[in-house]
Order: sequence, then C-alpha cells, then structure tokens
Amino acid sequence: MLNSSYHAELCMKGNIYTLQKCPECDGPMKHDENKDGCFCLVHTGISASKKFVVRFGRNITRNFKDYAMARQFLNGLRFKTAEGTFDERDYISANPLGFEVQALRWLSLKKKKVKHNTYRDYRNSIYKAVSMWGPRNVKTILF
Repeated sequence: MLNSSYHAELCMKGNIYTLQKCPECDGPMKHDENKDGCFCLVHTGISASKKFVVRFGRNITRNFKDYAMARQFLNGLRFKTAEGTFDERDYISANPLGFEVQALRWLSLKKKKVKHNTYRDYRNSIYKAVSMWGPRNVKTILF
C-alpha cells in the first residue's frame, strides 16, 4: 500500500507549460490547474491560448495547440502512473518499443550468430513484417 502523501505526489507529476508570453508585460505564463489554463503572474486575467507543452519526467515532452488536449494527455499519464501501468518507453519519441526498432535490433544480433544464407532469409522475412507493422508498439501486436 502506498503512503497517501507519496501517492498524491506521484499522481501530480508533470506539468503544462506555454511558450506564449503575456501581451501586456511580455512576462511568462504559469499553469494553474484550478483555473484550467496558463495565466500571467502579473495580469491574472490574461491566459495563454496556444503553444502548450506537457512535460512528464525527464524524457517525455509533447507539444499541443490547445490547452484541453494538453490537459487530457497529462491526466492520462497521471492516471497510468496511479494505476501502475505507466511505461515511459511507450511515450518516448524514439519509439523504443516500436516493431521496426525491435525487429532491426534483433536482426543485427542474428547477423553475427548465423550463417549468411540463414541471415538473408531472416532479413527478407523481417523486412516483410516491418512493411506490415512498421512503428506499431509491440505490446499491441497479438498473434
């Protein structure tokens, strides 16, 4: 069982930022979850309307055009974390769990361990599979 304060801190991980500046004072805008938006620190009535960035941990960063989509993405990440099913590799832009990445990695390992003709057969099969599944997450492929 998680300590309730630790659990609350874990669920509140991540934040929404904006690249937009206040039009009146050119100051930064800060995210306020209670008001649902990013607001100027000096002019509290002025809110950001574009260029939102969600940061979750060190490796996950996503850009959004509107606040609602950014908030939905952040809440989804927080839900997955609280649920215990969050896997950072699913959201990294390099897509380390993509079929193509995993298949080519496996193929490079086989190149050193099997005969040339066997490797050629493996390579042909892998390239056909990659053309079918491409960058799809390997967790979603059912056989």
